[in-house]
Amino acid sequence: MPGTRPPTMLAAMITPARTCIALLLLSLALAADASAAGGGVIGGKLPGLSQLPAKGRLVAVRAVDTGTGTVAAGARPRAASYSLRVPAGRYMVFGSATSTRGGRALAFGSRSVRVRKGRRSAAKVRAYSKRKKQRRHRRKRRHARSSAATLPAIGVSPGTVLRGVPGYPDGLPLDSLVITDYFGAEPCAGGRPPLVEVRDRQRILDEIERQQSELFDPRHRIEPHLIEPDAMISGSGTVTAGQVRLTLQIAGSVEASVSGSAAFTADGLAGLVDSLVEQLMQEVCDELDPPTPPAPPASPPAEDPTPLPTPAGRPAAYVGSAQGSQTSYDGIGGALTHSWSADDLRYELFTGNASTNGYYLLAGGSVHVTVSGSFSQCQWTGSGTVSLGQGTGSQGMLDLNLPDDNYFVTGRAMGYITATVDCPQDPPTQYQEPVGMEFLRSDPGSAHRLPGPGGVLSGSAGLTETQQSTQWSWSLHPHS
Repeated sequence: MPGTRPPTMLAAMITPARTCIALLLLSLALAADASAAGGGVIGGKLPGLSQLPAKGRLVAVRAVDTGTGTVAAGARPRAASYSLRVPAGRYMVFGSATSTRGGRALAFGSRSVRVRKGRRSAAKVRAYSKRKKQRRHRRKRRHARSSAATLPAIGVSPGTVLRGVPGYPDGLPLDSLVITDYFGAEPCAGGRPPLVEVRDRQRILDEIERQQSELFDPRHRIEPHLIEPDAMISGSGTVTAGQVRLTLQIAGSVEASVSGSAAFTADGLAGLVDSLVEQLMQEVCDELDPPTPPAPPASPPAEDPTPLPTPAGRPAAYVGSAQGSQTSYDGIGGALTHSWSADDLRYELFTGNASTNGYYLLAGGSVHVTVSGSFSQCQWTGSGTVSLGQGTGSQGMLDLNLPDDNYFVTGRAMGYITATVDCPQDPPTQYQEPVGMEFLRSDPGSAHRLPGPGGVLSGSAGLTETQQSTQWSWSLHPHS
């Protein structure tokens, strides 16, 4: 530019020196902060990010305690470099990278690295290729429950994926994003429940086994006391017409479910996951934290012995059954179908106040679920029964408080079924598959319905989305 002096050779030499000094000071500052908290810093670089377009790229990295298998810290680095503050101990670093603009899913991992108080440790992270068949270690290991009796250990299912993203026929993995956002959510009053590593748990076991070798210094061997999850976060979502719709749920010792939607961009998806994790953990904390005692009233209110009257023509409950199925397509010729039959359904009239006297809440029943089909070249079979009603985490309502006596009814089951997955070059594996399906939905097109003769509520509905189709049918009748 005119009037701008060219840099001298001395300035050209000083500039990189200043940069190095700034980076050194930043590293020392991070270590000092960690030291003040009684820990250190683990950092490094993630390889291969250039394989994904920078715009739309989603990167997540986490540090896992090798002895307990719990996640100690997580972050979403914008570039290849990362730094995580952790307590002193031994850690393995895991991470992932995906893109809303297509590409492939990258996975990263490191060996166990020792982090000392007030020091910065480097973890050499490598990109994983297609996962090979893992050795099954038969040596007995000690396992532990959650570190605090009142705080359940939580895991995040690797099956938490987003369907309909180009370039990801198996779905775009979301579990790494959920893990990093977990550390941004507000902790419960009793503390943050420990988060257990699920996706790379076998790699942790392999690392522990490796350190039992005679070639490894016995002074630095890991004494494993891996924590088992008491509850599991899972979820699913779809991309349709530029919008992403996502549901996250937790089942086990605590149960809750949240849903939301956003524009399908990198920022939109990242913001949606962050918001849903915050909402989900708020519901978990509401369940775990003791309720705040209400302030005593200035004077005891006069009791009204008159019960709230039941609206004329409203039965005390609706009972009946529902059936349905949901088929997901992997885009390469495979289809996986979940079928269900809900029996002994009971929706009871909610009479909390006059404005809700047309609402009924799901109070009981059970859903028998079967799964079968082929997905991502793996064969799936399984079945199980999930209980409904209070204390099960299930949700459902019947709304008759509409003009012209229209109604709509919903029901969602939460629990686990036993499933077997048989993939090429791997032995069949049996595991507990999380279930969080909507077993009943009368209005997928926002079309309310009229009761039939005798007040019977019956019908069928269907919903076709990208790579997924769902069918429902139901029959509920008044019951006193």
